[in-house]
Amino acid sequence: MKDGIISLHTFMFPFRWDYIPSDKSKEDYSYSKRTRLSDFDNVFSSCKTLERRPFVIGNDNENYNEYTYFHEFARKALYDGGNVSGTIDKNEVLYYDKDGSIGDIFSISIKGGKQYDLFPDNICLHIYSTGIGIMSFNLSNENYKNEDDILIINEYGRRIYPQFMAKNNIDITKATFLADKICGKIGHISFEEDFVQYNTPIELESTFLPPDHIKKILCYVGQEKESKSKAFVFRKSHEHKGAIRISKVTDDRMFFLCYYKNAVKANSLGAIKKKQFEYLSDGFWYAFTFGDKDKSDVTIKNNELQAKHMLRHTYSRWEETYSIDTKNKLSQIKNSTLFGMTKDSFVCIGDWFMLPVHMTTMYYQMAMLSLAHRASVLRFSYEVANITNHLEDNKDATQDIKDLYKNYIQFINKIYFREVTSQLQGIEMYSQFRDVMNIEKDVTDLDNEIKELHTYVSMVEQSNLSRTAVWFLPVGVLVGLLGMSTFSTGAFTFSNKFDTQSWAWLGIVLILSIASVWILTKYLNRKSR
Repeated sequence: MKDGIISLHTFMFPFRWDYIPSDKSKEDYSYSKRTRLSDFDNVFSSCKTLERRPFVIGNDNENYNEYTYFHEFARKALYDGGNVSGTIDKNEVLYYDKDGSIGDIFSISIKGGKQYDLFPDNICLHIYSTGIGIMSFNLSNENYKNEDDILIINEYGRRIYPQFMAKNNIDITKATFLADKICGKIGHISFEEDFVQYNTPIELESTFLPPDHIKKILCYVGQEKESKSKAFVFRKSHEHKGAIRISKVTDDRMFFLCYYKNAVKANSLGAIKKKQFEYLSDGFWYAFTFGDKDKSDVTIKNNELQAKHMLRHTYSRWEETYSIDTKNKLSQIKNSTLFGMTKDSFVCIGDWFMLPVHMTTMYYQMAMLSLAHRASVLRFSYEVANITNHLEDNKDATQDIKDLYKNYIQFINKIYFREVTSQLQGIEMYSQFRDVMNIEKDVTDLDNEIKELHTYVSMVEQSNLSRTAVWFLPVGVLVGLLGMSTFSTGAFTFSNKFDTQSWAWLGIVLILSIASVWILTKYLNRKSR
């Protein structure tokens, strides 16, 4: 970590990816065929923008500390271990990155002419076996100390397309919270996004196209109605054999992680005013945690509700407190620290020398895994909806449902963990992440949806089996009759030597069997509706 850091900003773009095996639409293929890691690696490696980098420890103390921080069973979902199983498809995650170098820059310009120049420490890409990915831009701020500047960087840096349009003019959106321009250079990758494409007529499938700094990492060239990429596409109409379709899973905001080095502000947030901690009502802390740019205009006007929200979204284990009436007490507090987390953010304020390291290693990994859980749940929900549409189209989705159920079970057992470390503060923070992201509730709801689909498959298979048994009933009866050496009743004698009366009775048996088949078939058809 470089000296002189004022703040660290990480913008994380979660997305859904689907490999296209042939010229058919991706919806025509099972979940497993669209989400093989080897297919993604083959396509992305041809871009040569980022390099796959399996995790190693070697002589790196920070890597050692980070790796040993987590439970052994969680590490496979956190780190790319290389092709240790002989095939890339045995991995749970692939990792690609590119480090920044001298001369690289990431600039955010806003309406009014102000520009924020940040240094790109690293761009990385996590690709998961659940068919989701997370692209991260890790940036350093060495120039802007003001609280308002930190809020502006977070607000404008995370927006990737207009949240709304007014009067067919993107300038109105830019005057609110969309950057006027995001441009820069990282190695041989240059990018510039001004969002002016949204001033043109917009088609239904064209409401979203990632900004240039995301597209360039995926070696995509072109604007709204163009498709010059052979590797990655963002439109259904652009899908083709061997390409990967990228789709968003959240809204116009990237998840952001931010560390702000400001001991004075961190210490002041521990003040007790009117028997309440200052951070529960502080405008900056609310805006910082939730990603707003204006600390003077908090979006929750009710004071009690704001305090309730901040209690849920603030992790205050290391927040030192003091009475506002105690003179000179503030100057004695040195290492007060606060963490805030929501479904869209993870922030930290303080001045302990290890905070930048922890925020870019252990805490970063917990935030990344929590975001991967949320994105994976949204991914599976999409698949459930897609299969349900197939049912409405009278298509046989039995195999697709089985395939989805299998992959969901693998997700629950290999990636979705209720605890990832034995460290007490890690357990508490990870638990709070799961709470504010509603992950456990969403997984429970998803589990019910997928089990209902699986129950449907069982009903269909049981119905098909019953039909098969019914149709073979006459054959079974006939074979049984013909196999008898003698059969005697008071009405007739049936032996290997058929007479006219025996044939008559045999005909009656067959007619009754066929009638039974017809009646049972009608009954089963009615039950299956």
